[in-house]
Amino acid sequence: MQFKVMMPGWRSFQVYIFLACFFVSHSHAQLAQNLTIGSAKAVSLANAVTADSTGIDSIHFNPAGLHKVKDRQYQLKLIGGHFSISGEVERSERYKREMAANGYSYEDDPVREGESSTQDVSVMLPIVGMTDIPVLLAPLGGASVELLDENLVFGTSVFAPMIVGYDRGEDSPLRYQGVKLGLTHLTYFSPTVAFKVTETITMGLGIHFNYTGVAIDLDFRLPNAVLFAVDDISTLICGTPLFDDFINLCEGDLGPFTDIGAIEIEVEDNFNPSFNVGFLWEPNAWFSWGMVYQSGAETTLEGEYLIEYGEDWVSFFEGFNSTALG
Repeated sequence: MQFKVMMPGWRSFQVYIFLACFFVSHSHAQLAQNLTIGSAKAVSLANAVTADSTGIDSIHFNPAGLHKVKDRQYQLKLIGGHFSISGEVERSERYKREMAANGYSYEDDPVREGESSTQDVSVMLPIVGMTDIPVLLAPLGGASVELLDENLVFGTSVFAPMIVGYDRGEDSPLRYQGVKLGLTHLTYFSPTVAFKVTETITMGLGIHFNYTGVAIDLDFRLPNAVLFAVDDISTLICGTPLFDDFINLCEGDLGPFTDIGAIEIEVEDNFNPSFNVGFLWEPNAWFSWGMVYQSGAETTLEGEYLIEYGEDWVSFFEGFNSTALG
């Protein structure tokens, strides 16, 4: 819910401050929400356009504002983005103490610390799935037309409330948080109508047909007490004839810092509809009051996953299973 007031003069300023004191709400920061819709006006105003019109983009921000789009109009946008994601690995003193308690040096961990930064983009796209692209570019657009003697405006648009993704690379110390990650929420069809209720009140309603896709490529390991113990035991008994036929813990390299493997997931839903309802009250030229309800889009993501175990992990269990205990 939002007010938009434009009144010149000190008296007007006092009225604005008075009203603002009664309509204060919490702000919640988000990384990429609405950023890739590509509305220059909305971005410059931190998406505070509920009580204003953003042209055809009002289909998303407040469908009632679509009524201000006159005649027949088309919109074509090319959204481009360049970003860098950085991170740093730091180990706590508790981690160092637990390492020492298990007989390991802090220096034994190959990813004990380090920085990582990437500008490489990977995104989840319909049909093609997870895709590496040199730069984030997305063509978007829409159209609208006035009907019924300018009493109703119909429009539809293609827009992306969220497209974000990165590729850190296989050698990144942050690869255990994801070598690659892609999140996409795309509205590909959004039939919307806006109409006058009275001379000062406008309403809008839109149904959105959405695509949602999630992809991740994740390396993983298990630096826990069990693998500390396995590593210690194998060091003691490997090469001892008494144990060779009973148990084999000497194949591969199974320790707390061994890469167990990687998991790749690509899941998506091509049809998860939602709807927007908007309201706009403009009693005069300098005052407007807007409200919008954007429903959630419930989705069940389906797709494929692949788990690929590391060579050391596979070799260890092959050796273990070849003996009596295995």
